[in-house]
Amino acid sequence: MISAMIEKQRSYFLSDATKSYAFRYNQLSKLKSAILKYEKEISNALNKDLNKSTYEAFSTEIGFCLASLTNAMKKLKKWMKKKQVRTPIFQLFTKSYITLEPLGNVLIIGPYNYPFH
Repeated sequence: MISAMIEKQRSYFLSDATKSYAFRYNQLSKLKSAILKYEKEISNALNKDLNKSTYEAFSTEIGFCLASLTNAMKKLKKWMKKKQVRTPIFQLFTKSYITLEPLGNVLIIGPYNYPFH
């Protein structure tokens, strides 16, 4: 089952559907919304697993993730822009660019009984 899911995700990634600004921004926004929606459950899980107080859970885990997502959403367009760089002398009359692109899929495996499924 997991290998079929991975293959499905891989072929979706290879379709280039994930490369647009709108798609990436939307995914970051969905993740941020999910964290906010399930903040209490995440905090309870951190308390149960690591004995973190609500304040500690927010300041070391939840708040950090939310701040990182907000920062990524603000800077996404800048990060996606092509950056012109110097071209080697042996490639005269050409231009060189660096384009940052996602490289592939990430699989996160966690307990299935969490309420956020």
